[in-house]
Amino acid sequence: MAEKNKSSDDLNNEMDALRDDLKKVQKDLRELGQTIVDVGRDSARAAGENARQQWDSGAEQFQQYVQDRPLHVVLGAFLAGLVAGMIFRR
Repeated sequence: MAEKNKSSDDLNNEMDALRDDLKKVQKDLRELGQTIVDVGRDSARAAGENARQQWDSGAEQFQQYVQDRPLHVVLGAFLAGLVAGMIFRR
């Protein structure tokens, strides 16, 4: 009978240790998931900021081109309008 109680106690101790280990694994997985989300969020913000900077740079370059060559821009717009008119006329 003492043998049964000892093996039962050992089994209970092992089950308790297993529960503790599983709780630690669960906590580690939760922290890993949060880290992955944080890294993804930071990457998305950096990509958005980079895209905004490139857009602003392109807009500034286009604005400078328009200021330097207004006749080219007006002629380009005129030709684009002619082509669009010919396409939509048919």
